[in-house]
Amino acid sequence: MQLNSDNLRTIASSSDASEGDRRVAAAVCVAMDDWPTQGQILVDEFLRELLAEFGQPTYENIRSGAARLNITTDAWKAEALTGLLVAWSENNRHLSLCDLLGGLSSPSPNHSFNPDALKRAG
Repeated sequence: MQLNSDNLRTIASSSDASEGDRRVAAAVCVAMDDWPTQGQILVDEFLRELLAEFGQPTYENIRSGAARLNITTDAWKAEALTGLLVAWSENNRHLSLCDLLGGLSSPSPNHSFNPDALKRAG
């Protein structure tokens, strides 16, 4: 089973998850909800769209991608990207979003996310 928005919500609300894991999970979940593609549940699908539009989903690429968007025509994307930036802390901005997600504590033994698979796809 792949990492999905329900898994992210579970992590974001779990008292057992670290503050960093909760922050990453919540930011990605909200960004997926804000992203203009309707009904997106799988994290891989969302990441593939980010990859196609902005390159590897790094802090710098997400930040510069949000700044380049036309707020009139791409308001939902701009909001999603701006909100996604909170996934990173000052100490981990060198990591890609794939790496942050790959480091999440598993909400169940049935979810998996392989950040290397997405990196190879780009």
